[in-house]
Amino acid sequence: MCETSTRLAGKLVIGDILGPFKKIYSSSSGRKLVGVLKYYDCLVERIIKEHEEKAKEGFERGDRKDLTGILLEIFKDPAAEVRLSKNDIKSFLLVSSI
Repeated sequence: MCETSTRLAGKLVIGDILGPFKKIYSSSSGRKLVGVLKYYDCLVERIIKEHEEKAKEGFERGDRKDLTGILLEIFKDPAAEVRLSKNDIKSFLLVSSI
């Protein structure tokens, strides 16, 4: 999925370069990219919810936190030095998987 979004984002279209032609020349690459990014957003949102539920239940002995769990801890910590949003977490996971 990351390769697909990167490949689609890298395509230049004449409508993107020359603004007035945007209405005349619409690319299917742009629509595909939006579709892939929406799919990724739903997928990561579901993963975040699963991690939040697991954190509420508590970790069993021997369970280790992964990157998403650590980022969620920072997200929920009001005294954190850096404030994170869920969009920040999603973006970080997308970039770290490339």
